[in-house]
Amino acid sequence: MSRAKSPILPNCRFCGSVLRHTFVDLGVSPLCQTQISPQRLNEADIFYPLHVRVCERCLLVQLDEYVAPERIFGADYPYYSSYSDSWVEHARQYVDHVIRDHGVGR
Repeated sequence: MSRAKSPILPNCRFCGSVLRHTFVDLGVSPLCQTQISPQRLNEADIFYPLHVRVCERCLLVQLDEYVAPERIFGADYPYYSSYSDSWVEHARQYVDHVIRDHGVGR
């Protein structure tokens, strides 16, 4: 009788614990906000798993890293959150809320 191999589970990016728990599995998706040149319009996209896990030790919710950050946020990446006044204001209001309503100190 042969036993099925158990998959190799990833480790938490923050604390290093084994990630045993699924937060949500959304199937697969191509990279978002990718700038496609006209020469590549007829090429197929590469799809990556969106199996989101949660660390039982530190509660960080995370995806496995399938693509290097340099590929996603390379020299041609057009968005920087610090340039978005509405996002910076949202973040400021959220921090104020957490400090005020949840007793979190600076």
